[in-house]
Amino acid sequence: MAKYTPETVEKICILISEDYLSIANVCDAADISRETFYEWKKSKPEFAQAVEEAIEERQERLYRLARNAMRRKMEGYTQKIVKKKYVPSPLDPDELELKEVIVTEKHCEPKASDIAHTLKTEQLPRRLNDLNYIYQPMPDDYEG
Repeated sequence: MAKYTPETVEKICILISEDYLSIANVCDAADISRETFYEWKKSKPEFAQAVEEAIEERQERLYRLARNAMRRKMEGYTQKIVKKKYVPSPLDPDELELKEVIVTEKHCEPKASDIAHTLKTEQLPRRLNDLNYIYQPMPDDYEG
């Protein structure tokens, strides 16, 4: 059985929280067996808690990434497209040299399916679910 040290625990937790590795991959990177990992998790409550916290951190980061990606898709975004054109070198025809770089921008509109998915899966603020709620537009000079 590998030696249980705070450094090993920290390495395992960093691998879990900062990457999308399987437990088998984490164990390989930490030079322990899967059996050792699960034995430590079962016999050492502080290890089990540290692993659970690392998993929660990873899940929270993934959730934030997914929400940001969905927000970007719902708002629309500008995509930068870079095209490079190469031509044979006049000095050595086997070598290529850069002739020009063309940079264009393309605006990507929100997709109706993304908006529909968000509306279906997100919980609406309570006031919007209230049938008695009366929408009151903001005044033109509102700077909120």
